[in-house]
Amino acid sequence: MSLTALRIAVLDHDSTFLAFLTEALADAGYEPSVFTAGIGIHEVLRDLAPAAIILDIPDEDATSSWQALMLLSRAAYVRHIPLIVAVRDEPLAHAQVVLHGGPATVLLAKPYTLDELLDRIEDLIAIPRALSPALAPTG
Repeated sequence: MSLTALRIAVLDHDSTFLAFLTEALADAGYEPSVFTAGIGIHEVLRDLAPAAIILDIPDEDATSSWQALMLLSRAAYVRHIPLIVAVRDEPLAHAQVVLHGGPATVLLAKPYTLDELLDRIEDLIAIPRALSPALAPTG
């Protein structure tokens, strides 16, 4: 099964990790679009229409990432898109996701393996892909 048509958006502050994930997601057959979380990212995501979004919450100085989660949760055009929130502080993250997460928001505990991330992506996009011919795998 080829997943080349499925775009995955990644929001992270670590440029080295973004480079790694770009290569890893491409190797797994996805079309990665990586960004540092910041002003204007919501408009970019609206236009990008990814199959899933990965939002990393850094261990330190996480305010902008929590704000991104809150803004994403309020934006109608992304509420249906699966959102993976990668975080080390699970109790805090759980509270934030309950308050601000959309229906397809899940936590991924750090540290995680690439296989865990890819499995989570596949689990989350399986339902929307089954419902939408536009998201169906090619090949």
